[in-house]
Amino acid sequence: MADIVYKERTFTNTPFADLNNKKHSKVLTCPYCGIGTDGIRTDIKAFGITGGVIADVTYKCTSCDKIFHVSYKKMKDEEIFVPYSVFPNFQGKEFSKEIQNVSPRFIKLYNQAYKAEYDTNYELAGCGYRNALEVLIKDYAINILGEKKEDVVKYKLYKAIELYLKDVDMSNCADVVRILGNDNTHYERDYENIDFDVLKQYLNIFIEMIEVQIKIKNPPVGR
Repeated sequence: MADIVYKERTFTNTPFADLNNKKHSKVLTCPYCGIGTDGIRTDIKAFGITGGVIADVTYKCTSCDKIFHVSYKKMKDEEIFVPYSVFPNFQGKEFSKEIQNVSPRFIKLYNQAYKAEYDTNYELAGCGYRNALEVLIKDYAINILGEKKEDVVKYKLYKAIELYLKDVDMSNCADVVRILGNDNTHYERDYENIDFDVLKQYLNIFIEMIEVQIKIKNPPVGR
């Protein structure tokens, strides 16, 4: 499934005073086909809850024409409706067989973070992606570079990057994810002005680089 895309929109022309002209973070990724789509609203309902409002919206995907549902919630002290439930349920990202063989735990951690991102829990997602990065790098060092596991596991992430990612571009990408991911664990953040998408972009670039290195070090034929 493609990365989840959100965009700020405004509820208009609804029969509910609690929704009209209110902003919402619209889900723009179809949970069926995974394609970014500014889905056509076919139905909407509003329900009052203690301290807030829930909006249940039905969309029709403009790519695959399937119907999907998103529930948004806004508490009284909040400015915008945010998605908290999408149907059909979230599907994790699929990875190449190279990544699957080298680091299955990375895939598990990545998709846990991906689910947090899908639910707009970005700070949890940032921590999770940083954790997934560490597992991928250490599994790469053990399974591809042939490093001893008992040595690899004792290093902190910054040291593992220094030791096992000799390519400058790879280490630079990994450091962006490490630093921004760590920032989400701190009470006072140093990089709050940097959009979450930056972390995700550099992580995806790094994953592609790791996949290339795995293929280079394991060619399907020899001379």
